[in-house]
Amino acid sequence: MKLGKISFSGGIPGGYCGRIPGDPGMTNVIGEIRFFIPSMIVGEVEEKIAEIKILNTSQVFLNDGRGTLARLTLQDSKIKILPTSGKGLNEWREKLLNDTTPPRTF
Repeated sequence: MKLGKISFSGGIPGGYCGRIPGDPGMTNVIGEIRFFIPSMIVGEVEEKIAEIKILNTSQVFLNDGRGTLARLTLQDSKIKILPTSGKGLNEWREKLLNDTTPPRTF
């Protein structure tokens, strides 16, 4: 098994203010990690389980003028990688095609 590590850092335009009171949605989601596996893979591929773990040392700072540490809930993932390819799904394209709300005027 090969262990790899990916590091992320960056900022959010306008800053992260934490969960918005009264919003039943997921306003406190900092980000989503999505992987796209090439549809053509050369050589034999066996079924494998890939794990994605967020380190306990991960930090997010609030945009409150003091850089207060936000309370995080971390969620690891396990992904089953199958040797057969499935039907491609482009969720982002589907969202764009279904979006009928015009942008706000400036």
